[in-house]
Formats: sequence, C-alpha cells, structure tokens
Amino acid sequence: MLEVGTLLQNRYHIQRRIGGGGMGVVYVADDTRLAGRQCAVKEMSPEQLASGDRNWAIQAFRQEAQMLANLHHPGLTNVTDFFPEGGNWYLVMEYIHGETLEARLARTPGDRFPLEEALRITRQICEVLDYLHRQQPPVVFRDLKPGNVMLDEKGQVKLIDFGIARFFKSGRTQDTVNLGTPGYAAPEQYGGMGQTDPRSDIYSLGVLLHQMVTGYNPVNAITPFPLPDPRTLIAQLPPHIVDALGRALQLQPHLRYGTVRELARDLMPTSSPTGGYASGAAALSAPRTVSWRTGIWVGLLLGMLVIVTVGGVLWGALALRERERNTPTPKLAANMATPTHMSVVETPAVEKTITPTPEHATDTPTPTPTPDRSARERALVRTLRYRSQNGTPIFAYRATRPPTLDGKLTEWQGERFLVPHLVFTAEDGDWGGAADLSGRFNVAWDDDALYLGVDVTDDLLVQVESGDKLYLGDSLEIQVDMNLAGDFSSDILNDDDVQIGFSPGDWSARRPEAYIWQPSALEQPGSMIHVAAQKTAQGYTLEAAIPWWLLGGRPDTETAIGFCLNLSDNDAPGAAAQQAMLSSSAARKRGDPTTWGTLVIVEWK
Repeated sequence: MLEVGTLLQNRYHIQRRIGGGGMGVVYVADDTRLAGRQCAVKEMSPEQLASGDRNWAIQAFRQEAQMLANLHHPGLTNVTDFFPEGGNWYLVMEYIHGETLEARLARTPGDRFPLEEALRITRQICEVLDYLHRQQPPVVFRDLKPGNVMLDEKGQVKLIDFGIARFFKSGRTQDTVNLGTPGYAAPEQYGGMGQTDPRSDIYSLGVLLHQMVTGYNPVNAITPFPLPDPRTLIAQLPPHIVDALGRALQLQPHLRYGTVRELARDLMPTSSPTGGYASGAAALSAPRTVSWRTGIWVGLLLGMLVIVTVGGVLWGALALRERERNTPTPKLAANMATPTHMSVVETPAVEKTITPTPEHATDTPTPTPTPDRSARERALVRTLRYRSQNGTPIFAYRATRPPTLDGKLTEWQGERFLVPHLVFTAEDGDWGGAADLSGRFNVAWDDDALYLGVDVTDDLLVQVESGDKLYLGDSLEIQVDMNLAGDFSSDILNDDDVQIGFSPGDWSARRPEAYIWQPSALEQPGSMIHVAAQKTAQGYTLEAAIPWWLLGGRPDTETAIGFCLNLSDNDAPGAAAQQAMLSSSAARKRGDPTTWGTLVIVEWK
C-alpha cells in the first residue's frame, strides 16, 4: 500500500486512502501539474497474486482502463491517466466530492429514503445503465450496489468501480466477487443460469430500489433469493411500484424487463424526470408536449407527404404494368442451365450441445466418444504433463449453453466417469459394494463456471449435518489443483488448491448446499455456488455450478489441472458419521494434491 506523500509519475501526490481492499486500493491524490485539482488513483498489485494469475490481472485492469476511457456520460467518472510504476499498475480518474449511496443510507432514519428520493436516484441510474447497455457491444455493469453508487454534492449519481473490486476481493458475504456481490447479484451471476446480460443489471437495480424504499439490506439475509414482498415491510407502497419491483426481481432473466427504459416507464408512468441528466440519446425524459399551432403545421406537412407518396406509388405501378405488357415472355429451353444468380442457403454448422439423455441412467455412458474426439484426447494426453500414476485424465468439454440446474441430469450428454475406488472406511463402518455406494459423474464448463452432474447410488440416505460438517453424512466433494504445472511435486495444500463439499440435503429440513473448506482464506458456506439435487429410487442426483473465480480463474483450454471427485456414505440413521468414501482417483489421500487425478479443459472445435 502506498504511503501518504508518495509521488507517482512525478505528478500525483498521494494524500490518503479512501477505499478498496486486497489487491485493489483507491487513493486521493493531488495533481501537481494542475494546481488545486484532486484525482482518484486506483492501484493494482499483481505481485501479490499467484504467478499464473498475474497476466490475467494486468489484462483485466487494462481492459477496465480502456473501457472507461471510451465511455462518456455525466453518470460515469472520467479516466485521465493509466500507467505502471514500481511493479504495480495505476488508473487515474476524476475525484468525486460526495458520498456513496451506502453511506447515505446508513445515516438515514430507518436506512431507507422517501419514495420521491428513491425514485430520483433510480431514474438517474436508469439513464446511466441505458447508456451502457446501448454500447456496441453492450456494457453490463454487473456490480450495482450501494457502495458502487456515488452521490456528488449536488445529489447527482455516478457509478464507480468497473472491475478492480470484482476481480480482487475475496468471496466473502460483504465483498465484491467476480460477477457481482451476493445479495445484489442476479441468480445467473452465481454461475448456474446462463450468461450475464443487461437484464442482470435490471435485477440488481430492482434490489437497490427495494432496499431504498423498504430499508431491507440483502447482504444480511440467510439466502439471497427471493427478496421479501416489499408490502410486508412498507404497506403503503403504491401498487405500480410493487408491480415494477416484482417484474425486475424475477429469478428467470426472460421474465424481467428487457430494458431499463421499460422499468423507468413503469416506475414513473406519468411524471417527468424527478432529477437527472439530459445527455442526448441516453436521456430517458418523458415526451414533450407541443403547442396547437405547431400541431397544425405538422399535420399539414404530413398530409402533403402522404399525397405525394401515394401519387408516386400509383404512377410507378401504372408504368410497370405498361412495361410488362410490351415485354415478350421468354421461352424456356428443354435443358435449361442452372440460373447464375440463384440464391444458395448454407446449412449452419452443427454445434456440440448438452442434449437430453435418459434420466438417472447408470448403464454404459452414452454417447461413445467419436473417433475424432478420441483421437484428439489421445493426442492431448501425449502432450500434457500430468500425474499418470493417478489414472487416465478426465476430459471436460465446453457446454454451448449451461445446463438447467434442477438435479435431474436430463440435459447432460457425454461420458459419465466412474467413482469406483474405495479410499476410506471408518472402524465402525463398512462399504457393502456398488449397491451400497457408487456413482458416475459428468463435467462440463463455460466461461463462467465448472459444471458437475453426479448420479449417486446409495441404499440408505442419511444427512443430519450442514455447513462445515456436511461431510458427516451422505455427500460428495471435489478437490482441484489449479496450478498443477507450478507445484507438480508439492504434497501439501497451497492457496491454489480448492476443496468444496456438496450435500443433497435430507429432502425435508435441509436443502442442498455447498461448503468451501480450502483454501482456508475462502472457507465459508458456498452461497455463490448453485446446487440442486433430486432423490431417486437408487439414491440421488446432484448438479452444481462452481464459478471459475472461486477456483482461482478459468484455466486455458487444453490445460491439465489436478482433480478428483469423492463420495461419502453414512448408513447410521440419526447420526453424524463418515463411514466410507469412494474417489475417482485410487491414489487419493487427504491433504496431498499429488494423489489427485487429472482434469483436462477442452474447447470443442
């Protein structure tokens, strides 16, 4: 962290720190070349990251700087400089004299605003988001929350933080995560319902408005979904506000508003803007009225235009008919050649997708890998460095669309990998064979998450624990070494080694859940991991979407990482016990990454 008095680029004199955490810190500085001008300086320190993440971090920081430099709106901060110094990277922006919406809410009675004030702020945010969403391609803010909304001394809104906090803060409840902040982020940002788009921002804006008018803070909730009905908190809310919130906060993206303009119209259907910007095409102001004289002139002009247009169409039709009458009809030859200007419709290339297979299938995995795919896998195995003594690599292919996480496994296709190896039994426990505990699993990925679909055979389902003790019941877990090449021979856990447990619940009081045990700095309930499970006649099925940021970032394709999937069994009703464990890796030992198997991330082409 920079000391007060540091001079960057012989220009920016650091005065104090004003925000940030981890590897993203924000300072106030004096610009010594422009007397009296203060600026905000964001610092990114790649040296504090694992070596494999540094290039990614620098690229993300540069992208943020470039994106902000190309955006111009009164509701956004202006970027004035960008440079490296002393191993770190810096972004210089205008300094906003004011306070965050979070601070304003904290000092307001009841932690909520009068409706008029909440709508005034919402209107301005709509205008900024509308500007961002109409860029080509659209810019999705993805982290709309009170801490990222500034109110200047005149009460005007500015959105701040387009990427540093998303990348660098840990996934704690109050911190920003890669694709949003728990409580404010839309369900799809947790990795289980598809890509983020402008409707993700609309959901977050709905949460923000809900908080401003009710005082309900979503980060204090046990679960982020769904938010309570606002009428149970503030009974006198107007019906059109309640209806607008209901649509904006739909869990399924396609059920929300398509644009922020639609949301703004429903929130303020008859009023002009209650405060905001008039920034050209980005403005969302209400239609303006015109005088009666202007209306008469406009009507006359439109009438003349219609007369001229209709006359032109009639004249053209008559001329065409006369020309056709005087043109001889050509005779077709018996062996007429193919017209040289015939339109050709090309058949689009078939994409590999996750397609339905019979539910709860436990027979031979289908479909069998094609010869092309098998040959490619064999070629990859010859080029990759992996721990061959721990078994054949598992290949994870990209999903063209994420599976619907309902626990049913009906959308998965591809080889299902066995979990065949008994690696643990308790003294008072026993494993009775495949009918007692066994399983197969699928694995896939996209740019947001790693997806699991597991079919477990278990003759007796017992789960009386949750949280960090969920392993003391029927459950499963994955272990991932994201830096296999960097610590190939290290037999101790490092910060890049991840261990996450999943519980199907008990079909009554306990819901499906996840818990992160490793790395220790991230140990917490996996509320940002989407988990779904279904009870079956043979046991249970479970699906999960683990965001890549939680695993340390998506690896490059055709890269090997350490991986194994393990199943735990409890056959003691009412008790908390781990009586047996099976693993996809025969060598698996607790706390030793060198005993895990291998997962290869493959881009289907």
